[in-house]
Amino acid sequence: MAEAFGVAAGAFSVVALVGHIIQSIEKLRALRSFIKTIPDELQGLIDDIELVQGVLKTTTLDMLQVADIPSIERRLNTFQTDLEGLISNIQKYQSSTGRRMGAIKLFMKKEEIVAQRRNLENIRNTLGSLQWTYCCIALRELGPIIRMQKPDGGKGDTVPYEEPAENKQIFRHRHKSKNAESQAVKRITWELRFRTPLFVIDKIWSLQAKRCYSGWNFNFRTHNVVPGDAPILDACWDGDIEEIQRLFSAGLASAYDCDMDGVSGLQCAALNHNLEVCQFLLENGADPDHADRWNNTPLNYLNDRAPDLIEKIPLAIELYRLLINASVDSVDPFEDLRTEYSKYWLDGFRGPSEVLVMMQQYTFADYTSLPLQTRFNRTMALNSLCATPDILEIAMGGSIEPDSYRLKDEYDDTLLHKLAECMGSDLSKDEKDATHKWRRLLRDAIAASADLNKLIEPDTYGRTPLVSFLDHFIWNGKAIRRAQYDFNPALRTWVSELRSAGVDMEAYGAKESAFVEEFGLGYKAYVGPLRSRSIIYRYKDEDLFLFHLWKLSYGPEPEDWAAWVMNPIDELVGEFWEMVEREEEVMPGTWVE
Repeated sequence: MAEAFGVAAGAFSVVALVGHIIQSIEKLRALRSFIKTIPDELQGLIDDIELVQGVLKTTTLDMLQVADIPSIERRLNTFQTDLEGLISNIQKYQSSTGRRMGAIKLFMKKEEIVAQRRNLENIRNTLGSLQWTYCCIALRELGPIIRMQKPDGGKGDTVPYEEPAENKQIFRHRHKSKNAESQAVKRITWELRFRTPLFVIDKIWSLQAKRCYSGWNFNFRTHNVVPGDAPILDACWDGDIEEIQRLFSAGLASAYDCDMDGVSGLQCAALNHNLEVCQFLLENGADPDHADRWNNTPLNYLNDRAPDLIEKIPLAIELYRLLINASVDSVDPFEDLRTEYSKYWLDGFRGPSEVLVMMQQYTFADYTSLPLQTRFNRTMALNSLCATPDILEIAMGGSIEPDSYRLKDEYDDTLLHKLAECMGSDLSKDEKDATHKWRRLLRDAIAASADLNKLIEPDTYGRTPLVSFLDHFIWNGKAIRRAQYDFNPALRTWVSELRSAGVDMEAYGAKESAFVEEFGLGYKAYVGPLRSRSIIYRYKDEDLFLFHLWKLSYGPEPEDWAAWVMNPIDELVGEFWEMVEREEEVMPGTWVE
């Protein structure tokens, strides 16, 4: 009790001392307003002291409950003494020069300024203590609002997450033998990341608490904040190992540097597929689990541009294996890539099928023995813009069972909707005839009595498999532009496959037409400048054009089907004005020959 009272009394005395220091700095700032010419050394000293004031203003009584009171009080007293001495010197010169403060440059010796600068190092050490105190208290105050983080959350959001029962299947970690007996473990992880608002120590802090077999595992990490165009980030992007070594040797950079958004050198190297740079950074202490402000790790950055590795399978496998094996936090790398759905087009696995097989073998002793619902959920988490028929079958365990088409995911989507999305995205690419790759899967789905008119309504936006197909076909900016923004080629491709599978097109068309007339669908197509990637995901609102699909014509033949769209794009109606017959225009009041 007495000890607690002593700590509280000490904290009150420190708070009072902090108040005196803040007042002294205000007095110094007032004196500075009278100075017309000032040495650069003194100017820098005063600027640093004013930064100290901003830090001290954030100090509260609660923060000091966990601090080393005697140490902080001694340093603050030293700083207060030095500060009062500096103010006294300036006031002395002010009174002797009659407020002609330009004379301070002649009379105040440089040695005195150097001494003041040396004394300022004392308070810099104090700032380190206060910084740590600030972080400790911030974490304690934010503790009640830190919630369990959902793996598929985006942009750093934290939301409650309860793992489904079917996903509590035991994961085989890489440190376990392949034949090791599985144990049911519920993985619980809290993670808090923030950037301190203090200018003196500009860092990004990350605190993670993870439930382990024997208790809890806590990790506390810090990263230095550097400009977005820092040489270290450029060198990591370019794959220039020699430049990285030079920067490290000269002390100009480290493996812990990141920009203000939390993007590290390892993430830049992973995004640009620089294998040797990734290896070098990891060997020099780079954090393989560091996440940026959008909650993306180096593995997520690699997965972002994984479609570029389709023709470089060995490189893709080595990159994924390197980051997965280096990770300390990852148990199931597939889940770390989160779930692809409409808000985050880059989430979900986007790599080659060979990498998916490797990831399954890394996590599970026997993937095919998992429950059907578990394999279905993992298949629905694939990125629809990149999945191929082989990837869908591998995710389902090697083949697709008929019962899979009667399952639903958390968004009420069915496997047929996923198949339609992947098929629409694939057929929108430059390949002349890719329908044969999907024909077998689509016919198997129809044979399994999958509901072709199944309507799902997430967020009041109704979707059938046909709508899912068109959604992902149109998302490819190049494809819809090649078709001159005509929906009919994509529509008839889908209809042709259904007809060849023996579907009654009259009955199917009647249901789809009624659905279109009821919901009045709208599609946003990209009409802006084309960039290097055909799939446009970083777009501006002015680059999107809204097409209203208000009617669907149908019949027994694919040629009978047509999509009636309002608001045709302007570039297709330019010839109209050339065909309009009108009289010659003349200026009123002029003479007409």
